[in-house]
Amino acid sequence: MRRFTALIIGVILAGWTHGSSQIVVTVSQPVPAGVTSSPSYPFTVSLPSGTFNGSQTVTISDGSQGGTFTPSVGSPGTNSITVTPAGGASGFTFTYSAASTGNKSISVSNGQGWANAAPVTYYANTAANWYGNTWNNPGGAPTLTGVSHGSYHSNIMNQDIGFNIYLPPGYSTSTHYPVVYSFDGDPTSENVNPPIVQPYVQSKIVAATVKPMIYVFPATGWKGMNAVQGAPAYGAYMAEATIIYELIPYIDANYSTIASKAGRALSGFSGGGEVCDRLVFKFPQMFSSAYCYASAVDDTSANIQANEPGGYANMLNSIAANWTPMAVWGLTVSNQNALVAAAIPLHATVGDSDSLESTNVALFAQLDNLSVPHDPLTVATGCGHSFTCDMTFTNGADVDFASAHFP
Repeated sequence: MRRFTALIIGVILAGWTHGSSQIVVTVSQPVPAGVTSSPSYPFTVSLPSGTFNGSQTVTISDGSQGGTFTPSVGSPGTNSITVTPAGGASGFTFTYSAASTGNKSISVSNGQGWANAAPVTYYANTAANWYGNTWNNPGGAPTLTGVSHGSYHSNIMNQDIGFNIYLPPGYSTSTHYPVVYSFDGDPTSENVNPPIVQPYVQSKIVAATVKPMIYVFPATGWKGMNAVQGAPAYGAYMAEATIIYELIPYIDANYSTIASKAGRALSGFSGGGEVCDRLVFKFPQMFSSAYCYASAVDDTSANIQANEPGGYANMLNSIAANWTPMAVWGLTVSNQNALVAAAIPLHATVGDSDSLESTNVALFAQLDNLSVPHDPLTVATGCGHSFTCDMTFTNGADVDFASAHFP
């Protein structure tokens, strides 16, 4: 699997020579977790012993790329800094904050004619958390029976991703449990859904009306999508990839699960309902059922720029045509044969006062046209766009639905 980093995709080490001496500019530490919208990154200039026998002025510049530098010694400038290492110094550090996305070249030189043989080059992604995501939120985790907060390190996004996990009463490693992945709406947080869902799961398991099961509430990201290649957020904002290729394997490896299609189900609300739909349409081989509440499937290639300007620019690279293949409207068509063959149990609920009712009706009409099987759409009387209202109206029907299709 191809791996991505959140800030640095590639670093080219540059030797800086003078006679037999060599000075190397390199990255001083791994890419930090939780990259912000204005990323900065530390570099180290390493020197052979005794290189600076006397103080010498060194200039570090990114040309006219608009970034800023902060040295450990010296004074900061706009596009360059001047540092004066002490005599006998073995090196010094500087931090570079990129002003825009893309490859950056940094040159190092001084008045004595020393210069790095090739610029230090790295890829800065300033859009890593453009949507305002904090991907790991242990401080806000709810206190609920059976629920605990966890995290895993995403090698794809190169930062820690948080989740809450509900373990059923009597959880034992000698038993393998099915798992429901429950996705929240936008903006994402792993702490949104547990207080709404846990009471239903807990009471139904205690009453023995459903099978004991695990619920996982992950940080979802914008629509659970990957940024398209070439977009500002590409490599840093890859929610779908980390859910499918890292979160699910992590849960299967660290908890006693039924680690197969038979033991996995999907649920979610609003933007998380859209994630629920998208993932089951794109990866039908992985899930036994999906119950999606009030899916936010109102975006099309015609309105995505107006409805979601941040996603349009940062995730889609400002190209409307990139939207449809990633969305439910395109996935149901491109994966029609697999969806028809799989016949995955699919249910949805939306409020009769929810602005998303019409688009959920349209989605199910498209499924009918494509002969993709599904249950009738449940319309929650008296509910607007409210997960609490939808869950109350259905009495937590997603829990019963998942259980009915688990082994």
